Amino acid sequence: MNDKLEKWIAECVSKGTFKNRDDAIEFCVGATRVYCELSGLNQKTLKEHMAEGKMLDMPFPLHWTDSLDKYLRDTPKRLPEPMVTVSVEAKSIADMPKLIEVLRHVAKTDKSVQVEINQETGEHLLTGNELHIKIRENYIEVEHGIPIIVRKI
Repeated sequence: MNDKLEKWIAECVSKGTFKNRDDAIEFCVGATRVYCELSGLNQKTLKEHMAEGKMLDMPFPLHWTDSLDKYLRDTPKRLPEPMVTVSVEAKSIADMPKLIEVLRHVAKTDKSVQVEINQETGEHLLTGNELHIKIRENYIEVEHGIPIIVRKI
């Protein structure tokens, strides 16, 4: 693996984003699979881009590994069914409008996560498998700089 990826993994583990290095690597591999599905990239094209050093619009550094190659080859082409629902709220009420805008964008662009508002409680809910939920949490907090509170429902 490259130094950038190793540094990112170490930071995520030290912050508690992932329990250990293997969980972080599993996240990268799974997120890459989702990225390929949503962007229409196939395994060969992605591998060529990476070999040429082209930057990909991904929320983490990536380096081609044998495990990633095997995962993309062996994983079914269909995205998994939603399995987890979490409530998402901004830590600061001032960030709520920005969070709502980001969630609207996610609802329009990411088919792997369902976004809805619970009409009874007013909670903003994300439904998907755990990996997709983690990707969206990272997207909200890192890419958009909105500190959030996430609760499993």
